[in-house]
Amino acid sequence: MFPDAPTERGLKHLNELSESVDDGYDAYVCFVIQMKDVLYFTPNYRTHYEFGEALKRITKKGVNLIALDCEVTKDSITAGNLVGIIL
Repeated sequence: MFPDAPTERGLKHLNELSESVDDGYDAYVCFVIQMKDVLYFTPNYRTHYEFGEALKRITKKGVNLIALDCEVTKDSITAGNLVGIIL
């Protein structure tokens, strides 16, 4: 779940990505989950309800969401598999 604390900056970025779609660009949000074998990504509505609602709104406008799990070691982080997203 993301975010773990309210993120006005994150909300601002989501709104800017939505505006870029309005301007004819492709836009993506990529959530990098720093662990393996994650079942899915979902917004943390309890921590920042508006962020979760903004994710729903921007996907309807055409912003693409992806989430990746990762292999994390002491010296590296390597993106792995796509993870499902539940809004």
